[in-house]
Amino acid sequence: MVYMQGKELHDFLFKLYDYADHLADQIQPDGDNFRNNNYFLTLVMIEKFFDRIGRGEISEAAKESGCDELDSSKSLSEAHRRIDLLRDRIYRLVQEYDFDETLDYASRQLAVDWHKQKK
Repeated sequence: MVYMQGKELHDFLFKLYDYADHLADQIQPDGDNFRNNNYFLTLVMIEKFFDRIGRGEISEAAKESGCDELDSSKSLSEAHRRIDLLRDRIYRLVQEYDFDETLDYASRQLAVDWHKQKK
């Protein structure tokens, strides 16, 4: 199996930030609650990924790329800027919509599904 690495991985991860922006734009007051809730949950998961390992992976991918155009410190700075923007979008959505029940249900369901897989 061939895994993405270097510039390909670097660009893919930044496209994931772009996709998060797209998802945030899809959440609408007159939108379908099911879709809004799932878009929001996906935003939360993307933020968690970048919070924990994604930003470091961007920096590593830039280093591994060997491309003169990719500077790992600039890539990491941009990744920090993008996660701050994503967090701001999530914060504003939380102020406008009530996702508490959705988050509670999803976290319980993830735990149940995970434990089923372990059997």
